[in-house]
Amino acid sequence: MKHIGFCGKLILLVGVVLLGFSCSLVSDGCGQRFSEEQCDDPFWISQIGDTYSYRIRNASANGDSIAIEFKGFCGRDTVWELISNHDVLLPYELDISDVQADVLKLVLINEGTGGIRTIYPDGMDRLAPIELTPGKHTIKLIGYSAQGNLRMKLDIPLGVLAIDRFTERW
Repeated sequence: MKHIGFCGKLILLVGVVLLGFSCSLVSDGCGQRFSEEQCDDPFWISQIGDTYSYRIRNASANGDSIAIEFKGFCGRDTVWELISNHDVLLPYELDISDVQADVLKLVLINEGTGGIRTIYPDGMDRLAPIELTPGKHTIKLIGYSAQGNLRMKLDIPLGVLAIDRFTERW
């Protein structure tokens, strides 16, 4: 009977240790799948496709604007796909607020060249237009242990197709 009691205590101890270990992995929501260093790696940022996790994400869109409230965001998430048939300036308004993050960026990627332009935090919510060349571009949210609110409105000129990832057109 004492042997069963010891085994029960051992199982309980192992369970507590495993629970503590698993809680430490998900404390920032990123676990081992993402690293903070990836957020500065141009190769990782410019890769086609997305890889991300959110603890909470509420998003809405209406043609030329998006709004995202997020918590526990880690990874690379495309929020806009832009296709231009000529050189053009794309005016936008950006409001990013209530940010708490180890890393949070909004970047423009030229899918043809792999070139990256940081819109936020370098842009710091300014209204300067985005320069598009002919071809496909994506705007991606890059983050590690991030939360906040993002609102972006595009003034879409002729010759540019803008598709947000939150509509049925995606």
